[in-house]
Amino acid sequence: MSEKRSRFSYPRRQVASALLEAMTELFGSSRKFILCGHDRGGRISHRIAVDGHPNLLGIIVLDIVPTLEQWRAFSNPAAAVGYFHWPFLAHKEAPDMIEAYGGDRWCRDALVRIQGTNEKGIELCRSGGAHELYCELFKKREAIVGSCEDYTSAAMPECKDQEEDMAKGKKITVPTMAIYSADLLGKRHDVPGLWRKWVQDDVEMRAVGIGDGHGHYLPEGAAEECTKLILEWVEKLT
Repeated sequence: MSEKRSRFSYPRRQVASALLEAMTELFGSSRKFILCGHDRGGRISHRIAVDGHPNLLGIIVLDIVPTLEQWRAFSNPAAAVGYFHWPFLAHKEAPDMIEAYGGDRWCRDALVRIQGTNEKGIELCRSGGAHELYCELFKKREAIVGSCEDYTSAAMPECKDQEEDMAKGKKITVPTMAIYSADLLGKRHDVPGLWRKWVQDDVEMRAVGIGDGHGHYLPEGAAEECTKLILEWVEKLT
């Protein structure tokens, strides 16, 4: 559960540092690792890969484009409408507005809006009462505030950091694979073209569910396809 903190309290480098500290404590300082993350986890992996770590072998990002590219895409009306929650959640008045609307109602609407149209995938995403759990948590003020603060961080510190990265020519230097929903993210962005701007060497691209309607929640809705792709890539890398 997210705790209520001051705004701008989730900079990616801070979160990355906490993650690396926890991994070192659990596995020791010499353990090699590959990072794999969906959405926010992918963005943390991106941050760690750009800053560099001697034990990092590679990263896998699921269903994202680099954060700065996502913000730049708002010049496209379709992207602005499809991802309206980005600027909305980053605004200081968003928590009060969501509470007035109903946190659980907002959460349910958000989950449905980007879940895609694949019936099996939707069923898997909802299995085990997952939607009900998320919506129940979003009745709490601290969960709403924590979610909004994450988007605030993505709007301010993270974009500034990535602008500096690009100005200095700092790119991902480890092997990278990007897995994305062909019928959602792939229709809103040139996903391969965008990632190739941010990776020093070639990035391995894998589109999931071409024509099948898979949405944003690939780890849940397309678990078998993603697992196969990840294991094959990791086997080649190691």
